[in-house]
Amino acid sequence: MASNGGLFLMAWFQKGLGNSVQGVFVNSEFGAPFPISNLATIRLDAQVQPQVASDGTRWVVVWDDGSGIAGAALRPGWIVEPLAISPTGMRPAIAAAGPDHFLVTYEIYGPGRHLAARRIDFVPPAARRDRAVR
Repeated sequence: MASNGGLFLMAWFQKGLGNSVQGVFVNSEFGAPFPISNLATIRLDAQVQPQVASDGTRWVVVWDDGSGIAGAALRPGWIVEPLAISPTGMRPAIAAAGPDHFLVTYEIYGPGRHLAARRIDFVPPAARRDRAVR
């Protein structure tokens, strides 16, 4: 669950006819649940829970889909945009890093166990002011 300052978005796994990630917006009362993703490959167990963050404009939900880290952005107008975060990993966490920027961290098991991170930017490439650091 996360807040954008006015609403809360709560997300969870729904087991049943095709596993899915569901969401509901909450203010003073619950709204109608809606699908965030309908992926039959989602692994359902006690360790896997969707994580939510908001930058005040959009929401991003991430989860372990059984083979890696998947996600979806809810853009203004509540348009769901699927995101491919990482083909490997488990137990993701997400935080807003300012308007249009999010940071996802997750665990990777391979030779050893370590953390990885991916930055998600919704700023068009032409508008970015990133500088290379040498």
